[in-house]
Amino acid sequence: MWKGLKKSCTRTTDTQRKKEETFCDELEDLFDVAHPKAMQLLTIEEDRAFLAAQREKGRRGVMAGVDKKIACSIKRREESKSKQSLQQNQASSALEYDELGSSSEPEAQSSSSSSTSSLAISPVVSSSKRKRATLKVITPELSSTLDRTMISHRSALRIVSATAASLGHDPMELVLNYETVRTSRATHRSGIAKEIKENFQPSEVLTVHWDGKIIPDEQGASVDRIAILVSGINTEKLLGVPKLLSGTGQAIATAVSAALEEWDISENVSALSFDTTASNTGHLSGACVILEQKLGRRLLHLACRHHILELVAEKAYVECMGPSSGPDITLFSRFKQKWKDISQDDYSPLSDLPPSLYEKRDDLICCWKHHLVKHQPRDDYRELLELAIRCLDGALPKFSLRWPGALHRARWMAKLIYAMKILLFANQFQLTARETLGLNRFTFFVLEVYVSAWFMASVPSSAPANDLRLLQDLSEYHDVKISRTCLTVFGRHLWYLSEGLVGLALFDPQVNATMKRNIVRAIFEREATEDSPKRAALPATSSLPTKQLSDFASRGSNFLFESLKMKTSFLSKEPDTWSDDEDFKTGVAVVGGLRVINDTAERGIALIQAFNSKITKSEDQRQHLLQVVEEQRRSQPGTSKQDLTSKKRNK
Repeated sequence: MWKGLKKSCTRTTDTQRKKEETFCDELEDLFDVAHPKAMQLLTIEEDRAFLAAQREKGRRGVMAGVDKKIACSIKRREESKSKQSLQQNQASSALEYDELGSSSEPEAQSSSSSSTSSLAISPVVSSSKRKRATLKVITPELSSTLDRTMISHRSALRIVSATAASLGHDPMELVLNYETVRTSRATHRSGIAKEIKENFQPSEVLTVHWDGKIIPDEQGASVDRIAILVSGINTEKLLGVPKLLSGTGQAIATAVSAALEEWDISENVSALSFDTTASNTGHLSGACVILEQKLGRRLLHLACRHHILELVAEKAYVECMGPSSGPDITLFSRFKQKWKDISQDDYSPLSDLPPSLYEKRDDLICCWKHHLVKHQPRDDYRELLELAIRCLDGALPKFSLRWPGALHRARWMAKLIYAMKILLFANQFQLTARETLGLNRFTFFVLEVYVSAWFMASVPSSAPANDLRLLQDLSEYHDVKISRTCLTVFGRHLWYLSEGLVGLALFDPQVNATMKRNIVRAIFEREATEDSPKRAALPATSSLPTKQLSDFASRGSNFLFESLKMKTSFLSKEPDTWSDDEDFKTGVAVVGGLRVINDTAERGIALIQAFNSKITKSEDQRQHLLQVVEEQRRSQPGTSKQDLTSKKRNK
């Protein structure tokens, strides 16, 4: 019947309407599947009456079991009402008795008084509820601190309750429960993140940084995330670490562009900072090209100089030691296992140094000690400097060897550190002739060429001069195979010798006035390359020793000043007088605010790795959490009272 009605449901005739009404009425009737002789078989009168009622029109009555929870609740409610009624009756009886006693004969007052007193002192249980706690303790400052220290909601309950008690407060008077803590922290987190965004005052010239990482999500699956930050003069700000559907250049550019628009700083961006991967640098579908298209203008390309040098170190290691097929390097694994048996006081500096390295030895040690005095952002940077100094038998006031760390073949810094340690303890660790030769070749190259280049890579104004010097050092290096291999890979990444960036050398105090004068002349006189390439072409090896910075400059170098919104009146003056020119001073500050290494984005990646699975599972709250933690770390960098009571906000 239902199928027939369904077919004709669009009809509006009286017959159709009656059929529908009949069908609806029959739905309320019993679908009787009882035994034909059920009434005779049922022996309980109540059951027969129920079956008869169900067979009536409309199925009178229902069958249901007893809900024990509801029954218990009703029972408790009735008992409570009964107890309350009893207490009220007792109090009423006491009052009536008291009134009766006061109107009786004087001689009966004494006995009635004592009776009333006995009734009055009998305890009467109060029916009023305990007063609700109203003192809120989860403030924005406390919420931020709990977030920064990765305290869960339940742990926060215990800590806050115990702290309140130690300060003389009754925890029962505090609004403290799991749900209140959770919602309060989420509310404060969102409010602080909103305030940070509203108060952010970006520099006029910004560099946008990004870096990607595959990180587990809340379901345990791997997901691409990209850390997006901006930097400028006295500015470094995390914009977000969103998920990516893929690691393509298009997806990266879309995420970066969306973050810039969300923070309303697209117009301030003048430069891009990135690792030199294909997804970033592809000339057709790379993130840099697509991002320029989205923003509608050309931008400076500040390729990460550390990433470029990592490629050089990797190629040098493979040339000396051969490729590794597994995830770990067997030689390093052997050394790590042997470390516990090695006497750490019995090490020997390197011997049989190449003549070129021996000549530079004192200058290199002096340079490395200068870097060692400076703040190093990572412990392995400091360890590399200390090992390099000891390999050349330099003196150190304090020198302690660290336990060998991670040895995955993708960790380029581990290769440098392991190679030096193994050679320092070569008298206690057995090596084959091939391993000894390879480690010596690699370590000599690292000491003579690589370490100094690495630690000077972060200075933006020195980038062109340092790249040209490294090119010349590689071309003249005595090990021809290493020279050719490293020169080839480094020659693909001459970003800072391009027409657009070579002008940074004008702000380098190490470049002499004559060279600056020649660069300015080239900017005014030499025609720009037609397509303005972002990278300079590798010059012929034979011409490298005589190449100068001015050979890479042209009228296309004006793009640097245009992008950084710099005035160029100082170019018409003698370089010796630039230090007194206000436009030049402004340019020095702007160039000094550039970041030519992408450690900025790596800090964003480290932040999401630390807090990815902490405190919240909400994606919006996770992004707010990152903002709060970054701001908390900036405003309270230490644990002194002055730091802990600081309330400054990122402007």
